[in-house]
Amino acid sequence: MTSTQGTIIHTDGIATRDADARTILRQIGNMTLLSLGAREIMDLGCGVRFNVGRGKSRKVIVKLAVNDTYSVEFVRIKRDFTAVSEFFAENIYCDQLAEVLLTAAGEVYG
Repeated sequence: MTSTQGTIIHTDGIATRDADARTILRQIGNMTLLSLGAREIMDLGCGVRFNVGRGKSRKVIVKLAVNDTYSVEFVRIKRDFTAVSEFFAENIYCDQLAEVLLTAAGEVYG
């Protein structure tokens, strides 16, 4: 991971920006977080990560990209501690975050 003037390039090649977790959570909305059953919310610096569902095996990661859009990923951690991406979307605007999260949760878990 390298950093240049507020932009972070991760080893997976995705460029992200420093982000305030409170702003991202405000844009997602409290009702959406409650609907998802979000808990153990963690500030990643470039986004947020929180657990959903039962246990700690399902996580949602929301990252801010350099073009002021978000990427959303639903990840399941298997018993052998490998991560399996169950849903991934990028170029999501802040006013679309809640809708995308709830729709993705319905597809993945419902």
